[in-house]
Amino acid sequence: MSGGAHPIEPRLLVARINAMTRRMHRGPEDERASDHPMIQVQDLEIDTGARIVRRGGQELTLSTLEYDLLYLFARNAGKVLSRDEILQAVRGLEYDGVSRFVDISISRLRHKIGDDPSNPSRIKTIRNRGYLLVAKTAY
Repeated sequence: MSGGAHPIEPRLLVARINAMTRRMHRGPEDERASDHPMIQVQDLEIDTGARIVRRGGQELTLSTLEYDLLYLFARNAGKVLSRDEILQAVRGLEYDGVSRFVDISISRLRHKIGDDPSNPSRIKTIRNRGYLLVAKTAY
C-alpha cells in the first residue's frame, strides 16, 4: 500500500463506524447531564455535565475512557456488567474473548479512584461474569 495506508480488518472497520455513528446520534435514552447532573458513589462525586470526578473534594484526572467506564458503572450500580457489555458501551466493539483491554482499563480506573487492587471495595471482579460497582449511588 502506498502513502502510508494500513490494511484494516473489515469487521473492525464496521465496528468503528457503528461506534462513531452511535456517538453522533445519541438519543433521549442517553440522558447524560440533563437528567442527572451529579452522581454520588461513596466519596466519589461525578459531575456529568462537566465530566469531572472528585474524590473527597479533590478533582481526579481521568482519561475519557476512564470517565466513561466510571459513568457506565455508576448508571448500572449493583448490576454485573460483562466484558462484552462494557466494551460495547465504551468503544462500540465486541469482546473477542481474549483481549485484556477491559481488564487493564478497569485496573487503571481502580487505581485512580483509590480502590485497593488486592481487595477492591468499589468495582468488584465477578469471576467468569464481569464487573460490578458495589457502591450505592445517589442522583
